[in-house]
Amino acid sequence: MNDLYLSLFGWLAAFITCTYKIPQIVKLIKVKRQEGLSISSLIIQTIGYLLYMIHGFLIKDMPILYIGLISFFENLVIIFLYHYYKKNTIIYDTG
Repeated sequence: MNDLYLSLFGWLAAFITCTYKIPQIVKLIKVKRQEGLSISSLIIQTIGYLLYMIHGFLIKDMPILYIGLISFFENLVIIFLYHYYKKNTIIYDTG
């Protein structure tokens, strides 16, 4: 396989990887609740994305660098929304 196809394959993977969290961000903003999200999972993912960024930078692989950078930012947004909505959730006493 030549370098052009490998590069296109890498950028396609980066694009798909970077878009799969957008629906979660939109849903969090719409429902304004964080129930069902695992904060520990998000933190572990965020650390992994940070390592992807470093790895991509060190080996000069732009798709990997951008996967890490954009996914890291998306996770930071989700973590912020998680804490924001957790803090601002009103619990109604129905009993």
